[in-house]
Amino acid sequence: MMLMLLAIPWQQQKNIESRPSERVQFVEFNGITIRTTVTYKGNNAAEWIRYVKKHCCHRRDTVYVGLDTEDYFTNKDRKVRCATLQLCIGTTCIIYQLQKTNHIPQPLVEFLKHTRNTFVGVDIASDAQLLEDGYGLEVTNQLDLRFLAVLKLNLPKMLKMNKTLKSFTRALGAKRQREFQLLSMKFKTADEAIRNKVEEISARYDKASSSFPVLSCLLHHYRTALGLTM
Repeated sequence: MMLMLLAIPWQQQKNIESRPSERVQFVEFNGITIRTTVTYKGNNAAEWIRYVKKHCCHRRDTVYVGLDTEDYFTNKDRKVRCATLQLCIGTTCIIYQLQKTNHIPQPLVEFLKHTRNTFVGVDIASDAQLLEDGYGLEVTNQLDLRFLAVLKLNLPKMLKMNKTLKSFTRALGAKRQREFQLLSMKFKTADEAIRNKVEEISARYDKASSSFPVLSCLLHHYRTALGLTM
């Protein structure tokens, strides 16, 4: 999800606040407004954690948080290190520049370890390992979206795919588009059973993407383009 954010054309992004250590933007994507904070200051990251705990987490038994990292290779010690930590809950996101940070705030440490929070991503185990090796950050609950695609959407090839959220989103959208294209050829003369099948597939993907607004937007776009909006 976070990679999709970074792929949005800059003209669709609007600065609403800018400081030397922090930039807050409203990112418009397919009708959804995403509040994105970019910072390298530990205090700003702690403030973001307090904000989402107050506005996004207080009424939920389980909180699903999108997690991704960007890494870099160091020629000095020949190791891959984590440069940024990217978190997203609903339409509120942060890009925390760990490579430049002055300290790791305790609220972030506790947030990543809290058993109520489930962190989701593509190959999230590798992201979590980078965070632990480089900064001692422990991600307690992890959910790999590729396994969810295999178990819930019957997409076994997802386990072998490229380890990026962007490629995962494209593959999932393409899968849904192919299913709708096959059904749409019969849709005009379909009986109620076929119509119910379309609704079943739609509901299945919508449920899987409900916690990820950018992915949900993409899937809605495919449905609309095919004339199958329910």
